[in-house]
Amino acid sequence: SAPFRTTDPHAGAGKDYQVTLNTWEAPLTRDYANFAVPFQLATSADYDADGNMVIKLKEGVKFHGGETLTAHDIKANVERIANPESKAYFVSWFGKKTLDGVEVVDDLTAKLLVANPPQPSLYPRLVRLYIAPKSWLDGNSSDYIATHSNGTGPYKITRFEPGKIAELE
Repeated sequence: SAPFRTTDPHAGAGKDYQVTLNTWEAPLTRDYANFAVPFQLATSADYDADGNMVIKLKEGVKFHGGETLTAHDIKANVERIANPESKAYFVSWFGKKTLDGVEVVDDLTAKLLVANPPQPSLYPRLVRLYIAPKSWLDGNSSDYIATHSNGTGPYKITRFEPGKIAELE
C-alpha cells in the first residue's frame, strides 16, 4: 500500500509513477543502467523527411483487457493528452505547441505530425506516452480511468483506493 492518487496514465506524477511504470507501457522506455532509450511498444521510432515522428508498433501486443494494440490507440492517447480537459501532466510534451495531430498510416504505424519541426526532444519524450486502448478511453469516464487500469505492463491493478492502497498482481 502507498499514497498514490491516480491510476490515470496521463494525469499521474510523483509517486503515481510507481504504479504507472508497472501497469502501463509507452513506445519507448528508459534503461537507466545503460543510459539508453530502448523500444517498448514500438519496433522503431524515426523522424521522416518532413520532421514528423513515425512510430511502428510491435505486432500482437495485448492490453490487460484483451484488446490488441494499434496505431489508433497511439492517436487516441495523444489526442487525450493534448486536450486541456484531461489535465494530463505531459500536455506540453504532446500538446498543440509540439504536435499538430496524429495520422494513422496503418494498423501498426502512427505518424506524429510535428508542429514547427525539428523537435529533437520528441523522441526521448516517447517514454512518457503511456498507451491505453482507444475503446477503453472512449468507453470510460475520467473518474473511472483514475481508479482503474488497462495497460500492457507486467502488472495489473487489482485494487486501488486513492491515497490509501494500490494492489498489483
